[in-house]
Amino acid sequence: MYFCKKMLKYLLLLLLLLLYFLLHIVAIYYLQSTHISSVSVEDVILESPVHSVTEGDSLTLRCLYEHSTPPILSADFYKDGSLIQSQTTEMIISTVSKSHEGFYYCKHPKRGESPKSWISVRASSRSSRSDGLTVAVATPCHPGRSAPANKMIQMTHYLAHAVLSIVLTALQTTGLS
Repeated sequence: MYFCKKMLKYLLLLLLLLLYFLLHIVAIYYLQSTHISSVSVEDVILESPVHSVTEGDSLTLRCLYEHSTPPILSADFYKDGSLIQSQTTEMIISTVSKSHEGFYYCKHPKRGESPKSWISVRASSRSSRSDGLTVAVATPCHPGRSAPANKMIQMTHYLAHAVLSIVLTALQTTGLS
């Protein structure tokens, strides 16, 4: 019984450490997505939304050059390093989908290129909630036998709604419940 208790404590510690790293990643992603994407020390700037775009909405990107009037440039637009539109002042995606998520930038033949901007696409509120990702770890308390179902440690992470929930279940006898 002591071995089982100790094993569950180590697994709890491991899951808490995993939770810490997952929350850290979510926090970094959130902080990056809330920065104003047009602030730059570069001369060529990609004008893009500050927050994520909702699936089904439209998206307009413009290439700007701060040393000209008007500041709008005719440029090439790239997504994840691949050319997607040539020599235009703006790029419009009329119906955004999850496949449009990625790093975008614009490039002018004489003025240079803008820094890359991450365009994040969130699910429409009309879409249904995803089932999420479930990871289950069973700890054997006795050699050669699996742990009972109520000693299973389960972690569920709903990506679509940025909800991270940890459900820990243990028998009253372990002292961890």
